[in-house]
Amino acid sequence: MRACNASPPEWSIDTWLVVDDRVFFPSLSDGGNQTIETMFPCLTTRFIVDGVSLTLEHFAAPTNHAFDVLFAKAAVTNNSGKKKTGALCVAIRPFNPEGVAPVSSVEFKLPRIAHVNKSTGIVFAETPDKIFCSSLKNGDLAHLLERRTMNLFGETSTTFLSVNAGLLMR
Repeated sequence: MRACNASPPEWSIDTWLVVDDRVFFPSLSDGGNQTIETMFPCLTTRFIVDGVSLTLEHFAAPTNHAFDVLFAKAAVTNNSGKKKTGALCVAIRPFNPEGVAPVSSVEFKLPRIAHVNKSTGIVFAETPDKIFCSSLKNGDLAHLLERRTMNLFGETSTTFLSVNAGLLMR
């Protein structure tokens, strides 16, 4: 399963799930189930991790400005019957199917809108609970998340803006 690419295909958006302090990267998983709705082109990907399901829906639609916009919806459901802690993370990644895709800037002009390379990149339906940023020098957020050097549920230290953004939606 791959991360979904923005349009134009420069950088990508990856969705990660944290369940009870265990990180799950769907884009690195061999599991999951994908379906394509052909009447209205929509790709749906489903995963189950420790009784928690993650459903990702992606579709593109044109705008009045003659460019396509990628729409993405992520839903998390606890089907385990047990209390779980978790987080849904959305990451702006400097990769595409062809390899490395430079991300020179990520800026949040409004809490729900991420500008990537000086263009509107992501518009969230809700304001993310937390925003984490890193750089090539400071390391990939995926690795920082795996090593748990970021405090997802408590107070955070000062964050800084650079080339990778990880967004936490709880």
